[in-house]
Amino acid sequence: MTVLAALLGALLACALLAPPAASVGWTDRPEGAPDRKERDARVPLVGGAAVLLGVALSIAFGAAAGALPWPAFLGAFLLGLVDDVLRAGLPAHTKLAGQLRVAARFALHPGSGWGSPSPGELFAR
Repeated sequence: MTVLAALLGALLACALLAPPAASVGWTDRPEGAPDRKERDARVPLVGGAAVLLGVALSIAFGAAAGALPWPAFLGAFLLGLVDDVLRAGLPAHTKLAGQLRVAARFALHPGSGWGSPSPGELFAR
């Protein structure tokens, strides 16, 4: 139930946050890096906030907050935020290094250190 709550919460947050983000210009502009952003439309920058809201909703539905990998969540959010704030985004090698570090944190330490459940235990709640 908690994974479903997180998924639905993140989808709902995207739907609710995207229009106001687009109306105030909080969007990813393809002209900022035309060599790697091969699209015509601007995309609202709400993904990180939507994921965090989904996680908060899963906690409201019973996920153990101490069992979640908060350092990895924070690292992923900050990496995305820095990439969004920089006009041309992070250099590819820097972004990849950051993503690999966050992924390793998720894979090797799925809990925050307050009990560190296995990945299976996280989804069983």
